[in-house]
Amino acid sequence: MKTLISLVTIIISSSAFASITAEQVVDGRSYTAAIGSNKIIRDYMTGRRPASEEVFVEVLQFAYAMDSRQTGLNERATEVLRLAEEVGNQITGLSESSREALKPAVSALLTQYPARTKMEVLIRIYDRLWLWSPDHLDFMARKIRGDSTQLISTELMWVLEQATHEQRTNFFSQVPERQLNPLIRWFPYALAYKYGRAIDKREMKKRLALANPDNLRPPPRPLRFKGATLPTAEDLYSETKTRLQNEMNCGDYFASMSPQFETQVN
Repeated sequence: MKTLISLVTIIISSSAFASITAEQVVDGRSYTAAIGSNKIIRDYMTGRRPASEEVFVEVLQFAYAMDSRQTGLNERATEVLRLAEEVGNQITGLSESSREALKPAVSALLTQYPARTKMEVLIRIYDRLWLWSPDHLDFMARKIRGDSTQLISTELMWVLEQATHEQRTNFFSQVPERQLNPLIRWFPYALAYKYGRAIDKREMKKRLALANPDNLRPPPRPLRFKGATLPTAEDLYSETKTRLQNEMNCGDYFASMSPQFETQVN
C-alpha cells in the first residue's frame, strides 16, 4: 500500500497539470504540479507502473532538484524521501548506470537534508542500496563532531577502507580531538591508529578505558554488504585493545632481552 495516500489523491483528482520541473517548485501548488507532470512518478503513484530502478532514480533526483527551503515545502520534501524509500525497498539493487546517474544526488542529499527525520530516511536508503562512498567523508566528519556516530559508524569504517590516503588525511583533519564527547573520543583515535597516523598511545589508552565495552558508543551496528557482515565499532574496539596489548608484550620481551644482547656485543 502506498505511503503517500494524500498526494495520490491530489494527483488523481487533478484534471490537468502545468509542465513544471522539480527545479521550479516554489510552494505547495507548484510541488503538486511538478509531481503530477512527472510521468514516471505519477504512473507509479497511481498504480500504472511498478517499482523499478527507473522510478527510484527519478524520485531521488526529484528530491535532489527540489529546494525544500521554500515556504511550505519542508513536509513535502519528507514525503518525497519516504516515497524514494518505499520504491527502494521494493527493488533488489541498482545497476552501474543507475548509480552513475545518481552520483550528484547521492553525494549531496545528506547535506541538503540535515533535519533528523529526513536524514534518517536517507541513511536507511543508503544502507538498503549501499550508496556510500568516500564522497561522504565530509558529512561523516560532521556527524562525529556532532556526536551522531550511532547513525554512520559501520558505514564510516567501510568508507575509510575505500578512501585514498589524501581523503583519509582530510577526514582526520576535520575531527577535533578535544571537542568530542568523551565517550566517543576513542573512536576517531582508534581509526587514526588503524590507518597509521601518529597519535599519543597513552592518550588513546585513557580514551579506551573511558569507553564501556558493555555499552559502547558508538554502538555496534551490524550491516551486511555483498553477503558479508561489516566490522562494527565493537570490532574496532577489540582490535585496537588487542593490538595495543601485543605491542606492549613485544616491548616487554625486547626490553627483557636487551641485557643479553649487550653482553653478546661486549
